[in-house]
Amino acid sequence: MPGRLEFETEFANDAEEAVQHMSFEPGDGLDPDTGDMDEETTLKMTVFDIYNSRLTARTERKRVIFEHGLLEYKKNQLIEKKRTKEEKDLLHKSKPFARMMNHEDFEAFNKDLLLEHNLRIAIGQLQEWKQMSITDLKH
Repeated sequence: MPGRLEFETEFANDAEEAVQHMSFEPGDGLDPDTGDMDEETTLKMTVFDIYNSRLTARTERKRVIFEHGLLEYKKNQLIEKKRTKEEKDLLHKSKPFARMMNHEDFEAFNKDLLLEHNLRIAIGQLQEWKQMSITDLKH
């Protein structure tokens, strides 16, 4: 459901299956003498912790998808076609950083990576020309 920011298939789509049939009764699960939880309740709480971590991971992945505009497939494909193979490889290697940065910071990071890449290529070309004793472009 696009309006509700949901997908037909979610990350960890089967996460709810582990908790859907659990039930808690008031007063059950606590040892009256010690006040500690019994083993069954401790197990249920552990399952809920796992379930909550899956929901957190799902929410984080959704945030990255929507914040970075990854659903705009055609727009992203047009931008991708304009890049060289080296640029595509470089940007593909930087994708894990997208989870830690907001969209503007990630775009600035990628722009700076591409600038560094192009400068390294230019420096390599100039060093090659220097080795060949080319001092100007008139020859």
